[in-house]
Amino acid sequence: MSQFESPFLAVPAGDWLCSNDLAFAIFDGFPVSPGHILVTTRRIVETWFDAADAEQAALMALVKESKRLLDLQLSPKPDGYNVGFNSGGAAGQTVPHVHIHVIPRYHGDVPDPRGGVRHVIPDKGNYLVSAPTKSGSSHSLTLATGQPHSPLWKSIGQRVSSAVEADLLASFIQPSGLDLIQLSIFSALRGGARIRILVGDYLYITSAEALRRLIGWMALADEILEDGTLEVRLAEISKLPSKPDSFHPKAWRIVDSSGGLLVVGSSNLSKAALETGVEWNLIGQTTGSEPIDLALAHAFTDLWQQATPLDDELVSRYALDSKEARRKFIPPESVDLREILHQPRPWQRGALESLNQIRAGDYRRALVAVATGLGKTWLAAFDVLAVGKLLHRQPRVLIIAHRAEILIQAEATIRTAMQSEWDKTCVTWYLGANSDMSGDLIVASVQKLT
Repeated sequence: MSQFESPFLAVPAGDWLCSNDLAFAIFDGFPVSPGHILVTTRRIVETWFDAADAEQAALMALVKESKRLLDLQLSPKPDGYNVGFNSGGAAGQTVPHVHIHVIPRYHGDVPDPRGGVRHVIPDKGNYLVSAPTKSGSSHSLTLATGQPHSPLWKSIGQRVSSAVEADLLASFIQPSGLDLIQLSIFSALRGGARIRILVGDYLYITSAEALRRLIGWMALADEILEDGTLEVRLAEISKLPSKPDSFHPKAWRIVDSSGGLLVVGSSNLSKAALETGVEWNLIGQTTGSEPIDLALAHAFTDLWQQATPLDDELVSRYALDSKEARRKFIPPESVDLREILHQPRPWQRGALESLNQIRAGDYRRALVAVATGLGKTWLAAFDVLAVGKLLHRQPRVLIIAHRAEILIQAEATIRTAMQSEWDKTCVTWYLGANSDMSGDLIVASVQKLT
C-alpha cells in the first residue's frame, strides 16, 4: 500500500470540513446527494477492518461531527442519513483507502427509500414491499400526515421537478400553492414534461388571482419553453353532466424515470394544504403502467374533458361570480393569509438609501448589479414600496426577463410586497398571445417585447 497515492490525501487541509488527530472529512467528489461527505483516515489504511481501534473511533467521531455540520448548513435540513462504508472490491470499494460515506437524505428523493443500505443487492432491499404479482406489478404505499412530520410537498416536490408527465387535480387553488410549486413545475417543463392542472369552482374557493397567474404560466411555457406543455382547465360544477352536489377531489399522478407516483388525499393546492397544515394523503409508488396508474389517468382524463380550458374570458367571468358569492359566504379556507414581509438586509438598506439619493438628484434611471442569490428581487420589491411612499399612491411596475424561472419568481416576490401595501394589486401578463398592459404589475418577456 505504500506506493498507492490516495486521492483523499491530495485534498488540501484548508478544504477539510473537520478533522482530528487521526482522521478528516471532505466533500465527496461525486456526491449522491447535496452535502455528501467522506470521512477518511490520515494514514492510508485499506479497509475499516485494517484500521486501528483508535482510528475507527476517530472516524466515528467525525461521522457524528459531519452530521452536526450538515444539519446546521443544509437548507432544508436533511430528513435522514445513510452512513456506511464499502470493504473490499466485492463490496464495491473502488479507492483502497478506508472512508465512510455520510449521505444526507430527504423525503421524496427516491420513490421508496425503505431498505436503505440493503439495496446493495438489487431487489433484496425493501422486504416490506410485496413480491411482484403474476401480472408483474409491485407497488408500495406510504402516508403523509402533514405538518410537522410529513408535509405532502416535502414528499413529492422533487418528483414533480423530474416529471415527464404530471396530472394535478384539486378542488381549489390559492396563490400560496403556486408560490410553493412554481419552481418544480417549470423545472419539469424545461425538461419537456407534459403537465395538466385541473381545479374546480366549487363554492368559489379557488382564487381568481391564482387562475390569472396560471394563464401567465401557460403563455410563458408556450413562448419560452419549447419542449414542455402546460394546460389548465376549470371544472365548472354547474356544467358537469352529472350535476354533482360537491366537488372535493384531490390527486396527483406523476410519471418520471423512476416510475409512477400517485397521491390521493385531502390536500388542495395551497401552502397550508401542501406544507403547513395537517392533511392526510396516501402516496403510492408504482411502475407507472400498472392498473391503478391507468385507472387514475382514465378518471382524470374523463373529468378533464368535461372541464373548460382556462382563458381570460373565463377567468374574468369567474372573478365576477366569485366576488358576488363572497359577499354572502366566505369559506374558511378561501383566503390565503398575507405573508409578513421580512425586513431588508443591511446591504439592501444601503442600496435603498442610495436609490433614494439618486432620485433626490433628479435622476430617472439607476442600475443595481448584485451577485446571484443575495436578494436582488427583494431589493426591487422594497424599492417599489419606497417609490409608493414618495408618490403617495401605488406605482405601476414592469418586470422584464428572458427566462421563465426568473419571471415567475420576480412576479411572486414583487406581487407579495405590493399586496402587503395595496391589497387590490392587479397582475397582468405581456407574453405569448397575451398583450394586457393594464395591470399594476406587468410581467413581460424579452421575447415578446422584441
